[in-house]
Amino acid sequence: MPNEIYFFERSNGISTWHRPFDYADDTDGLTTGEQWKVEHLEQQREQARAKAKQDKPKSQTAIPGTDWSRVLTEQGRTYYCNSETGQSRWDIPEDLAKTLADQASTENEVEAENTELNAEDADWMLEQMADELMDDMPLEASDAEVEEPAEPAAEKVSKDDKLAQFNELLKSASLNPFGTWESEQLKIAADPRFRLIDTDAERHCLFDAVCTDLIAQRRQQQAAARPAKLAGDPFDQLLQEKVTSKKLSFAKFCQQNRKDPRFLKLRSSRDREKRFNKHIGSM
Repeated sequence: MPNEIYFFERSNGISTWHRPFDYADDTDGLTTGEQWKVEHLEQQREQARAKAKQDKPKSQTAIPGTDWSRVLTEQGRTYYCNSETGQSRWDIPEDLAKTLADQASTENEVEAENTELNAEDADWMLEQMADELMDDMPLEASDAEVEEPAEPAAEKVSKDDKLAQFNELLKSASLNPFGTWESEQLKIAADPRFRLIDTDAERHCLFDAVCTDLIAQRRQQQAAARPAKLAGDPFDQLLQEKVTSKKLSFAKFCQQNRKDPRFLKLRSSRDREKRFNKHIGSM
């Protein structure tokens, strides 16, 4: 009989086609898929705990006029700790965001002292942040346990509208595209549109995308405004025509164009390489 199930007891070598009366499942009534989800979630939590232990606080900066401090970890992440209540958070609290925005607008923020944390302080903060990291982890809902989300009282705003409003906030805030998210977010934290995006990680990602576009626009404007220097130079014409990718090396460029009269117009190999690198840098 193929594909038939029987039961085998290793301690005495007895096998039977019938389910033994003392046989018990250890899955607590869950299906195989549900049990796998429970085990997978526990594995995620263990990995998060291990990651939290590895990423220790590196330095702490007190924020003037508040009980909050900004803490930078060894892996470059930032969280906020309240010395009065002992609370720690990965995102900026609303009261702190408003205070920072007020300080930035009046330009009266006092430069805070950046202090290195000793081992005892780092271990204490690491213990505080371990539970916060677990709270921020997305949980996979199983068929056995599903919580229905609460309906908001206010009018719902679609995800696309939220993204559009937040992007409009970024583009209208005169952000420095070469600045860091930690410093630039202070300019927009008090705006109601800042809270339309749920997580700080998603805000950071959208900020990076807008900065990339701004940098590209600036480069295009600079290229358009730059006069056409050496427009009639043969070697420059050769560069414009043949060098279309930043991945092209100078040695490959020389090998491909060594017989071109425009290449030979410039006699010095050092000058050729200098002009080549300048052209690559302007792309």
